[in-house]
Amino acid sequence: MELTAEKRQVYYSSTWGTVCDDGWTDANTDVACRQLGFAGSSAYYGSAHFGQGSGNIWLDNVGCTGSENTISECSHNGWGVHNCNHGEDIGIVCYGNSVATRLVNGATNKEGRLEVYYSSTWGTVCDDGWTAANSDVACRQLGFVGSSASYGSAHFGQGSGNIWLDNVGCTGSENTISECSHNGWGVHNCNHGEDIGNSVTMRLVNGATNREGRLEVYYSSTWGTVCDDGWTDANTDVACRQLGFAGSSAYYGNAHFGQGSGNIWLDNVGCTGSENTISECSHNGWGAHNCDHGEDIGIVCYGK
Repeated sequence: MELTAEKRQVYYSSTWGTVCDDGWTDANTDVACRQLGFAGSSAYYGSAHFGQGSGNIWLDNVGCTGSENTISECSHNGWGVHNCNHGEDIGIVCYGNSVATRLVNGATNKEGRLEVYYSSTWGTVCDDGWTAANSDVACRQLGFVGSSASYGSAHFGQGSGNIWLDNVGCTGSENTISECSHNGWGVHNCNHGEDIGNSVTMRLVNGATNREGRLEVYYSSTWGTVCDDGWTDANTDVACRQLGFAGSSAYYGNAHFGQGSGNIWLDNVGCTGSENTISECSHNGWGAHNCDHGEDIGIVCYGK
């Protein structure tokens, strides 16, 4: 998600698009501003107050309760389902302190050097004491639901200018990195050779909601699919837990959510159910398979 001249845009299916003002509420604006990293009051303006967008209108009739972490968790008509035109693009204003985050220099929008916006300037984050919980919070703030990984020592290249945060310590329950403990803004003993990088390592594709779809994993800087050979309930439970969903689950073989393309990363996955990630389960080896994309596994994760 980004603000373009205070206009709301969301990123879906590799494309930026606008959001319709139909039924827009204060709660919607609060969730959007919180997702963007702004703490404080907010306001909204319909009828393309900040100018008309172009291309896709991704969301219509968005309905948030105000407790959601991201707009995608709120009810809506479905991605791309609307009865609007760009004269109805919603615009918002977020007051309070800006603690927005972004990923820079990654191969996709889901990976890169982590940077935070503070005091009207983008800066980097030091890798000292970085944890999996920190990565989860950063990815959730960026609007990604799923597992994550971190890379120290400027894996995605060295930044420049300010190093805003050092010794970040998140419990994992925070909504933004700024809520986690740290040395203080701009207080550090680092150089840009210690810039932290972040990435998402698992995703669901082609589902009607963010809780279902073709299972894809990120390995060797590339997304790929998982074969349905020998897939079990335990595998699905582990995958859903890795994606951040607690509750029952279901799975569907034979490319139920459409065939992927490119690499098939995993085959004959065998989880006991106690693992934290799919990569901890037994499998043939990364890229070792006897499948085609007609056997791509899909899953559904129920619960929260």
